[in-house]
Amino acid sequence: MKKLIILAMVVSFMIMSLGAPAVFAAGPKTTAGATTVQGTLSKVDSDYVIKSGKTTYTAVGTGLDAYLGKKVIASGKVTKSDKGKVLQVEKIDEAVSKKK
Repeated sequence: MKKLIILAMVVSFMIMSLGAPAVFAAGPKTTAGATTVQGTLSKVDSDYVIKSGKTTYTAVGTGLDAYLGKKVIASGKVTKSDKGKVLQVEKIDEAVSKKK
């Protein structure tokens, strides 16, 4: 009986270990109140938007024109509004491609 309990605990731990990376990798990174998202910056009507996976953020900030149509990594504070999620961009950089 004792071996069965230990086996069940080991199997449970293995299942949780395998599923954890998928859960944590799915969402944007959050550090000390700032959220970092990666996606393509585009313009819809008069709004800048970053599409990151299935989530679209309205991006608000200065100097965004230089990144239009490019894959970016942007960080800042996310709030909610009638437009959905709004990212107040504090920092933005072009995403570096790993292909050579």
